[in-house]
Amino acid sequence: KGTHANGTVACDGERVFVIRDLSQPKNLSRQPLAALGMRAPHAAGPSAGTNRLCAYELATQGKLVWEADGAVNQSEYAGAFFLGAPLWVGQSLYALAEIKSAIYLVAIDRRTGALQWQQQLVGLAADILLDRKRRLQAGLPS
Repeated sequence: KGTHANGTVACDGERVFVIRDLSQPKNLSRQPLAALGMRAPHAAGPSAGTNRLCAYELATQGKLVWEADGAVNQSEYAGAFFLGAPLWVGQSLYALAEIKSAIYLVAIDRRTGALQWQQQLVGLAADILLDRKRRLQAGLPS
């Protein structure tokens, strides 16, 4: 068994970083659509293939400081599905995110949540909506 993305957290001593919105799309059947030769229906909603990386401040007992929301189309994180909690190194957080059927290593400013840079690691044949296991398995940089 692998590590599940649900419940994974990271901390830099000032903030706690958590992945939110890991629920399965409600209208996808139990049988994988890829096995049927079908693509994911758009009826799953615009945010069904996305989630949020949230930063909560420890000093204020959990006040939300920022969030990187893949469901916001005008954001630098549009379409992102974070695969697990980030790794903290210096002033940056490093996380794996699926964006438009590719997995990227993203560097994020840990204080503001701003995207610093991203590097594509691999292209994927199927979107995350089609792979229930990949939706829940954590992908953690090390």
